[in-house]
Order: sequence, then structure tokens, then C-alpha cells
Amino acid sequence: SRYLIQHTNAFCFCGDQVLLLRRSNPPNQHLWNGIGGKIEAGETPAQAVRREIMEEAGFDVHQYLSSQTPHTFSFQTESKRELEISVLLPIS
Repeated sequence: SRYLIQHTNAFCFCGDQVLLLRRSNPPNQHLWNGIGGKIEAGETPAQAVRREIMEEAGFDVHQYLSSQTPHTFSFQTESKRELEISVLLPIS
């Protein structure tokens, strides 16, 4: 059966600096990317972003949110089985 896998990818930035992580596991092993992962059952995309940043970077992003509005965009993969919700998240 066809189903949609939803995941997030957050890019935290402050001025001209962006927080990226170097992936240690496949499929994107050794590549730099934002922080993210699959949205768990019952989670909103915002909750998933907050959880993933805590798990992968070790801090609660809520403490560092700036007054600027985050920008959110999404796209579906070519296979139409995955939906990525990306967030440009200004922090201070």
C-alpha cells in the first residue's frame, strides 16, 4: 500500500551563521544537513522539530527563538511517498 512518510528538516540560523549537522548514518552519511527526522504519531511538525533539535543537537530551541517569524515550506519526493516539511528557524 502507498502511504506518506512525513519528516522535518530544520535550519537554525543567527545572522549569517547556520547550524548544520554532519550525518553519520546512511542514506546521507557524511553529508551536511539541517536537523530533522520523521514526525512521530500524534506529533505536529513543530513538536517534531523541537524534539529532533533536542535529540540531535542537545538544546531546547524554544529558549533561543527570536522575534522573527520562522519560514516553512514543504515538498513531496518524486516517488510521492515522502513529504518533507522544512523550517528556516531564526534563533538568537
